[in-house]
Amino acid sequence: MKQQIAAGLAALCLVGLAGCSAPESTVSDTAEAASPAAESAAESTAAAETPEPQAAEVTLDETVIYDADGVRITATGLDTDGLMGPELTLRIENGTAQNLVVQPAWCTVNGYMMSDLFSADVAAGKTANESFYFPSTALARCGVDTVAEIGLQLKIIDGGTYQILTTTEGVTLQTSAAGSYTQTYDDSGEEIYNANGGRVVAQQMTEDLFGQNLCFYVENTSDRAVVVESEDLSVNGYMVSNFFYADVVPGARAVEPLTLLNSELEDNGIETVDTVEFSLKLVDPDSFSTIDQTDPITLQPGA
Repeated sequence: MKQQIAAGLAALCLVGLAGCSAPESTVSDTAEAASPAAESAAESTAAAETPEPQAAEVTLDETVIYDADGVRITATGLDTDGLMGPELTLRIENGTAQNLVVQPAWCTVNGYMMSDLFSADVAAGKTANESFYFPSTALARCGVDTVAEIGLQLKIIDGGTYQILTTTEGVTLQTSAAGSYTQTYDDSGEEIYNANGGRVVAQQMTEDLFGQNLCFYVENTSDRAVVVESEDLSVNGYMVSNFFYADVVPGARAVEPLTLLNSELEDNGIETVDTVEFSLKLVDPDSFSTIDQTDPITLQPGA
């Protein structure tokens, strides 16, 4: 089955953690008389031979997400060793007489919004096994090192007209880590907006292959979904392209980057980012109406 869009993210990297400990040992009379160097070598050998502790595998019980109108969608498990990040595996059974496309309306991991780069084509009368991955880079940016809870809502689309036939109810899937893992939320930084149930905090500046990224923590405590985007973005007084967009469902959080492309910085002769100025616009994604728009905000990342 083709996975639309997702192939563009193949350059992501995975992060690993490791640790070890040495057992207690009994020292003989002869060993006590040995030189400190010999004792150090013996301790190093014992530590090297000690197996590393194995983290408990995170699993997900098979759960039916949707079963109506001839369509049955089941979450069949969680693969934490996916190439680009943990993968939620789905079985989609199309018992109808029409071709269907299944896509996410939104998804969260531990309360953080995740990219919804997933699309599954399922022909009439057929079944598809698909994988929905959560990018390792996005999880790391949010401080998620264990998948404990997955929130998900799906759209079922007519494969011919691409009209939405139905949207499933939002579901919460709890993994085997749900009872023992507590997610922490880093909202440190410079708060630049707090109104209408929305909160935005400017955090650290990072770099990647494409440019410099000013990260923002976004929180939605309202009872409606909110899109937060930037407008009229300039760096050191030079206008540049807007690359910030955060879609946050009620009760969720997001950590998203505002990307300053290296190519545009070079075109404008900018070697150091001294000031970043922009406005924030909050939009209702259902009605496309503007909820709020701020006055220009100026940040000094290097200050």
